[in-house]
Amino acid sequence: MTRVTVLEAATYFGISKRTVFRRIAGGELKSEKVNGKVLVILDDDIDIATVNASDNAVNDDKVAKIDMQKELQIRELELEITSLRQQLEMQIQQTDFFKNESDRLQLQVLASSSSNRGIFGRLRALFGGQRELPI
Repeated sequence: MTRVTVLEAATYFGISKRTVFRRIAGGELKSEKVNGKVLVILDDDIDIATVNASDNAVNDDKVAKIDMQKELQIRELELEITSLRQQLEMQIQQTDFFKNESDRLQLQVLASSSSNRGIFGRLRALFGGQRELPI
């Protein structure tokens, strides 16, 4: 039986110090306290591959769950982008329509105002509204 520090045990198993403490608390690893320091007791028959395999399975599950969450977020964002593009296209079409309608109405007002005038009003509009009296 070999006694090592928590840091050495973490390095030996390829895990974090926190995981070493969790395994001690869970009874997977034996430990003893000497002079206020926690020492991990390593048996010569401990199977490192089994310990690491269980960690890898847990990590694989976590990674798969995170990947699934990220995929869902990506799909949601793609749908939002599509919706926003459609809204933008609709607003562009509305802006073009209202601009054309405004131009048409301005021409209609101009045409109706010039047709309601008499001949002198039309001439005045034609020559820029100059009102100089001949001397």
